Amino acid sequence: MFTWLVDAGYLRGNPMALLRQRAKSSAPRVTRYMLVSLWDDVKHFVEQLPQETAAQRAYSARCRWLTTLFYLQGLRISEVASGTMGDFSRRLGPDGQDQWWLEILGKRQRARIVPASPELIVELARYRQACGLPHCPAGPRTRRWSCPFEARAAPCRAQPCMTRSSVSSAAPRHAKAQAFPSANLMR
Repeated sequence: MFTWLVDAGYLRGNPMALLRQRAKSSAPRVTRYMLVSLWDDVKHFVEQLPQETAAQRAYSARCRWLTTLFYLQGLRISEVASGTMGDFSRRLGPDGQDQWWLEILGKRQRARIVPASPELIVELARYRQACGLPHCPAGPRTRRWSCPFEARAAPCRAQPCMTRSSVSSAAPRHAKAQAFPSANLMR
């Protein structure tokens, strides 16, 4: 009826149209997270990787670092692939304590700075020590966060070491090779 009154020129607008717009609800926000028990299972699995040889120790350290980085920071593959050790910085926090920060170049080349948790910094120091580097990242922004395992002997500098396709193709191979106990992780 109000539409007819608007069309006939008796009203300037349809007041019922405003009610219809308000009734539309926004799409529910999907929140994804990993249960703490599942995260503990993943960490336990990574800790159980073989460490008899130097190559196995390097692989284990790399797996531990990358799983921690992805889980604690919630990063995309492309963000990790483009990250360098120079993206970590330490600043004095409002409480007077040192706080580590991580500068991330995300979607549409938007830079954001997020706090790095103490657990992440401990894992970073552990990984760098396993690679024969100083505990704290410093210096130029050339060293990547991680290199492909097969290319560990080559310096990790000029080009991105991880790509979506390399990670996507490596994951099934790794799961098959390690006989990943996925049934235990799905509880």
